[in-house]
Amino acid sequence: MLSDSAKWASLGYCLKTKNGDEIIQGVFVKVVVTGKSKREQDLVVYFKGLPSAASWPTFTKEGSPKIFDQWTSRNFELEGRKILEKVVNVDKNFYKAFQLASQRIQEIILEQLALKKEVRKIRYIGHGMGGVYALLSGITFHASFGPYPVEIVTFGQPPVGAKNFAKLVNDLRKYKVEAYRVTYSNDYVPKLPMSTREPMLFHHAYEIWITEDCSCPGSQDVFVCSGPIVDGFITEHPDCNKGSKSISKKANRGPYFGHLMGRCPLDQSDTQ
Repeated sequence: MLSDSAKWASLGYCLKTKNGDEIIQGVFVKVVVTGKSKREQDLVVYFKGLPSAASWPTFTKEGSPKIFDQWTSRNFELEGRKILEKVVNVDKNFYKAFQLASQRIQEIILEQLALKKEVRKIRYIGHGMGGVYALLSGITFHASFGPYPVEIVTFGQPPVGAKNFAKLVNDLRKYKVEAYRVTYSNDYVPKLPMSTREPMLFHHAYEIWITEDCSCPGSQDVFVCSGPIVDGFITEHPDCNKGSKSISKKANRGPYFGHLMGRCPLDQSDTQ
């Protein structure tokens, strides 16, 4: 599952306008149906990442926050009901970038579901900023598409919201919405922002940490990381990506299970 998801995240960098791929308010997204048979068909929604954190809507070139004291307060819904009694806080700039494209993304998914009704589950996949779009899409749209289980797999994703948002993502597993975030070595992006002592953005749980390149899950270089529970919140494991002492900007590209990010694997040309 993780190797296949890494493949789609890498293919996200092949999306470009000259190929006829659709760009929605600056967001490249593609929806495909994949599977060996009709009973095993998945709807894959994959996003193109951005070249560096400096081009993201939230961070400066140095990896410092632009406007972290401004939040977008959101009530995410499940089957028409509010999941939480109170709103959760998502980074304003991340959510604004997603919201501009969200309606058309939802339409594309609905169009594909209408054509392929025998879908086993819906998978949202992305790297870096593409991972932000994948996460927000998965938790925003899951109540709109019927009883399909949702799987969200992100690679080198920065934290997206406050602690209450991260806890919401964790709690959604009981509703068949499973989110996994894959980190590589000492990648700096999951550690953002790096200019404050106290974290303002938090990660959801279920980190898959790769210490070195490997070709398949389950090797000695891949760890499932889940930190201690503090006040009902699953914290990041101190011995995984968060605990790596040095930082590397190159590590954000991986490789993840043999797949490099940032370049289209079909032509090996930089599509940024």
